[in-house]
Amino acid sequence: MENSKKSKNSEIDPFDLDLTSDTNGFGLTAPTQKEKAPSPQKEPKTKEKAITQKSFPEKVSKKEIRYASDTQKAVPIDEAIHRKASLLARGLNTSIKSVIQEGINILYQTHLKEIQDYHKAEQARLKDLMGE
Repeated sequence: MENSKKSKNSEIDPFDLDLTSDTNGFGLTAPTQKEKAPSPQKEPKTKEKAITQKSFPEKVSKKEIRYASDTQKAVPIDEAIHRKASLLARGLNTSIKSVIQEGINILYQTHLKEIQDYHKAEQARLKDLMGE
């Protein structure tokens, strides 16, 4: 019995396994495909070709990603990345500006206190000089 299991396992070609049965990496279910018996006339597939075909089914192109929105419109990945990057940049820009502004305010307040202390010290020194 163990010998029959070993022979079955050794006959399984890892490139014939359907690795996209649940999802294809984009959160979409993979299209159902009928299993076909391998024909002896076909040339053996290269590893790259087999991986590429299993990773990206024919119905979903490599350049598209689907969003769950009202329109259900397919958006190119480059555009989606640009959109997210610009939103992040706007948020970061705002937060960076506020941090810089807060830093400038702190520096200004500190510098202003130093100037006021120096001015008071100079006035006291001048009064002492005038009083002598």
